[in-house]
Amino acid sequence: MAFNNLNGFFQMFETSTGKSEMATVGTTGTFGTTNPGVYFVTPSTAKSPKGVDVTRVNFKLIDGNIRWDRFAGLGSALPNGMKVEHISTGGATLFDFTDGQKIHINADFGLLAGVDNIIEPVAGDDALIVRWTLAKAGKPYHLNQGQSLRFTIEDATSTITSFEAMCQGVYVE
Repeated sequence: MAFNNLNGFFQMFETSTGKSEMATVGTTGTFGTTNPGVYFVTPSTAKSPKGVDVTRVNFKLIDGNIRWDRFAGLGSALPNGMKVEHISTGGATLFDFTDGQKIHINADFGLLAGVDNIIEPVAGDDALIVRWTLAKAGKPYHLNQGQSLRFTIEDATSTITSFEAMCQGVYVE
């Protein structure tokens, strides 16, 4: 659900059924390239007919034994990986943010963003926080009304403790 303060845009990436937890793919069947987990943000058409200027996307990965050479704490890379795309109102890919290089391991987030160090508490799960500041490319990234930013995860992630992402920006007036 989107939270709006004045013209601020703060929205979790969610499935078409409103679920923001991305560590659920694979719990209802065998997932792969034919049945991926799809998570997206789409600006509210009621808030602004001119769309949103996206400034940042924050990722939060919580899992045991997170290391750079695997995805979360799964113990290995994602075989198929995660795509990060700008999608048109008709569902076509307008831009592939990783230029065909899907995110397979935690270090691959470095293709997009500033990746903080892995937080390793004395006990419990580790955390990996990723801050993808699109505005650092020169200006915020614009999404027109009805367009989406979309993550497609083509592998099982159900054993990850938690994986979520939030989009931040401003509605264009």
